[in-house]
Amino acid sequence: MTPLRLAFLALAAWGAVHPMFWLLKHMRETGTGPSGLIDAWYVNASTTGLTWDLTIAAIALTVWVLAEAISRRAWWHLVAIPATFCIGVSCGLPLYLFLRSGMEARAEDYIQKTWPGMFRVFPTEAILQSGLMGESIY
Repeated sequence: MTPLRLAFLALAAWGAVHPMFWLLKHMRETGTGPSGLIDAWYVNASTTGLTWDLTIAAIALTVWVLAEAISRRAWWHLVAIPATFCIGVSCGLPLYLFLRSGMEARAEDYIQKTWPGMFRVFPTEAILQSGLMGESIY
């Protein structure tokens, strides 16, 4: 597993545990449960703004996950949606990036095994080396 994938996985775990610690602490201290927690999201303009910011980010992430899961037929990526809405964007986004980066890594491995040496040069670098774009910036 690459360091980037490990970072995404660690962030997903951290994004699940750390915010949940504070949310559970709030509910335990106030004794109100989930309804009191939801009420606290709208206590003032600052928390209301943050609530809407996270809600819009969660919806955007959901649209992205759905679009890519359908186009790539990567149905297991849909697990990021309940993670986003049940835990939070702090878990759902890095979880989805972890899953997506694994798919990309498998595709790269497949290409390298199927056509060894064919794609050694990054496409932008190949274009610059060909002279099609004029002087190389490298």
